[in-house]
Amino acid sequence: MPREAVMDRRQNQKGFTLLEVIITVIIVGVVMAAAIPRIGQAVEKFRAQEAVSLIQNLSAAQERYYIDNGQYYFVDSQTFNGLDMSVPSLQYFDSPSANGTSVNSWKVTAVRSDSSYELFTDKAYGPEGIHCADAPGGPNARDICKAMGFPYWKVAIPNNGGNTLKK
Repeated sequence: MPREAVMDRRQNQKGFTLLEVIITVIIVGVVMAAAIPRIGQAVEKFRAQEAVSLIQNLSAAQERYYIDNGQYYFVDSQTFNGLDMSVPSLQYFDSPSANGTSVNSWKVTAVRSDSSYELFTDKAYGPEGIHCADAPGGPNARDICKAMGFPYWKVAIPNNGGNTLKK
């Protein structure tokens, strides 16, 4: 076949070759495989922001109460009436629970609705900020907590019934 005929034949062809389509599908697959887990982590971090915001607001309200009264508000379960804030309903987390272990310490916990992890701040143990732990009866939350950037704690309950935090 003359060279001009081959060139003329290729110019008249429309569409892609099978090889081009396969390579494109492989490239798209690799990009999606890398992107989908990151998108899931970003969505979960966004969902966690509602609990983080609430815990920070409750922490600030406790500190204001301490400044005014010389002790922390002794919170029992989900009663926050003594604090100068109202607790909104949460979309992705169960209602926050709190317990005041004494007038000098307190803890606020928000458990994810699907029991995959819990976020908390705990004045009794000293570490400042928001922390992440396994939810009671839930799976190991280490990977979720690390992906969201929160310190991970495994909550263990010793024989004396009190909570101790273990990294």
